[in-house]
Amino acid sequence: LLFDSEVGFYLHASSLFKTSGLADHEVYFAKLALSVAPADWDTADLWFSIIKGSTDLGYWDDAYSGIIAMPHATL
Repeated sequence: LLFDSEVGFYLHASSLFKTSGLADHEVYFAKLALSVAPADWDTADLWFSIIKGSTDLGYWDDAYSGIIAMPHATL
């Protein structure tokens, strides 16, 4: 196995797209990782990637939704 979980695969894919400058795909895979992340896992970096990527792409509604949905304890 190359990855220990779905989260690991999605994080890896997101980071590959981030280094390639493909923010749309980075955000997509960060959202997938967030959707399968365990409840006790620190997801602050994923939320940051989603919000920043959405802002960079001009997806203001998605960025705002990310800010509202992000757990406030991690702000």
